[in-house]
Amino acid sequence: MIQEKSTNNGLSTFTLKCIAIVTMALDHGAAVLLAPNNSYYLILRLIGRTSFPIFCFLIAEGAYHTKNIKQYALRLGIFALISELPFNLAFYGSYSSPYHQNVFFTLFLGLIVIAFHKLLVRYNKKYLSCLFLFLGMYIASLMKTDYGAQGVLLIYIFYISRNITNFRLPIYILGILMLSLNIYTIINSIQIFAIISIIPIFMYNGGKGKNLNKYAFYSFYPVHLIVLYFLAKYI
Repeated sequence: MIQEKSTNNGLSTFTLKCIAIVTMALDHGAAVLLAPNNSYYLILRLIGRTSFPIFCFLIAEGAYHTKNIKQYALRLGIFALISELPFNLAFYGSYSSPYHQNVFFTLFLGLIVIAFHKLLVRYNKKYLSCLFLFLGMYIASLMKTDYGAQGVLLIYIFYISRNITNFRLPIYILGILMLSLNIYTIINSIQIFAIISIIPIFMYNGGKGKNLNKYAFYSFYPVHLIVLYFLAKYI
């Protein structure tokens, strides 16, 4: 676990999930409903940078603790498919968009990479996991998933470095900052604010917190996108 403190201190998995979905909803609300010149647009988009690294961290933690990683991956894959139509409608106003796929696909690919890593560790061949990491990153890039190859890599970084006591913080920081790099502008000045997510991540106490059905969290993503689509279309 990230910390060996009592689960009465810090932030639980439930709290991290709540932070992630609230900041994500604010970000998407601004992207779908507000014009870029709106005074609140930039503020909400900056707040929204916090959500994705937390989701990546939660996937890595879930992969570590799950008793059945196949079922975990199946759930993510199903919700990736379910969320694609709401994602396209909300952000592109169409039923399909070949140039951008929803974030569940990125989370799914990251989890698949970890699943292969765990399998290879079991057979003492973990050095081969880099091949599956690069393959996962390549598929994410090819599919043009949200956050793409960098998102898959960040999930992997969170997983393999979770027990590295002395250097965990700089590794996490570098992984999160990596999300702000792109081939066009080198540094994405908005995405660099994702580094704020390191605060709640390092406050994680290893506890589950309140017991809310996991499907409620999964469902929030496609449901809030559908709501934003109708708000943008009819209000």
